[in-house]
Amino acid sequence: RQRTTNTNKNKNTPQQQQYTKPFYCTLEELANPNGCTKKLKVSFPIDTNIHNNHNHNHNHNHDKNENKHKNKHALEKIYTLHIQPGWKDGTKVTFPPSKDLVYPKMTFILHERTHPFLERRGNDLHWKCTITAKQATRGARLKLPLPNGELLNISTLDDHRDRDHDHDHDHDPFVIGIPNNNISSGHTIVVKGKGMPIKGGPAKGDLIIEFVVVG
Repeated sequence: RQRTTNTNKNKNTPQQQQYTKPFYCTLEELANPNGCTKKLKVSFPIDTNIHNNHNHNHNHNHDKNENKHKNKHALEKIYTLHIQPGWKDGTKVTFPPSKDLVYPKMTFILHERTHPFLERRGNDLHWKCTITAKQATRGARLKLPLPNGELLNISTLDDHRDRDHDHDHDHDPFVIGIPNNNISSGHTIVVKGKGMPIKGGPAKGDLIIEFVVVG
């Protein structure tokens, strides 16, 4: 199809500019081993008022102001972002200008959404686990939903007591070895390989559990 070249192209197309736009992901999306896809629509404002230069001189000012609003348009484009497992806050996804220079260079910047109970630090996940004084001395069994959909069962009971404990879980819990079940506030344990994917996976960071004893 024949294309008409506009000699005033720089005035009504955004190709000479660079645009940035944030996009948002949850930890669940970033922990998905298959990644995820986001489609983002972006509008690029353009001004076609250049055609009004042909107006008659006696109506020039009036028509210019009127058409300035009438001739505001926007170019729209949908970008497809393929999010890889383990991407971090601040990751940039850049699309070059279109070959016909109608659409400019576009950069999307990742922002992680705050998780209700997990904090990401690098590739590790941190969880402040609140337990009662009774649980701190007698032991406890806890459940932690991980961003990848896994439900992590955690026990502070000793091996013998936990094996005798009646439970309906499909898998044995991760047992934390704490002498005499004496947990104090600030006690920290590391669960290897239960953090965020590293550079797309399959390797993962760790889960850091910090206990907070109340009551």
